[in-house]
Amino acid sequence: MVESADTLAIGVPAVRHIKRKIPDAEIHVLTHGAGAELLALAALDLSILTLEKGFWHDEILQAMEAFIWAADAIIGHEFDHIINLVTAFMHLMCARFLIHA
Repeated sequence: MVESADTLAIGVPAVRHIKRKIPDAEIHVLTHGAGAELLALAALDLSILTLEKGFWHDEILQAMEAFIWAADAIIGHEFDHIINLVTAFMHLMCARFLIHA
């Protein structure tokens, strides 16, 4: 989740909804910035994966390297389902790549 408002308005309700529908779900959220702190405060019983500050670069080649690293890390977890809740460019590219992984 990109912005604090997105974390509070979209992320927290989405995690709560999933927990209601699938109580045994093991949920991992990939976030950065204040997102990790906000999710921890919400006490949602989930694993928070936090990207370091400046992870997504403005330069396209550095951004692509970061995207490949993030996608590889996500694939390495062998999740059953991946839900993308953001619409930022690099996140969408990552989600598109993961569809075919």
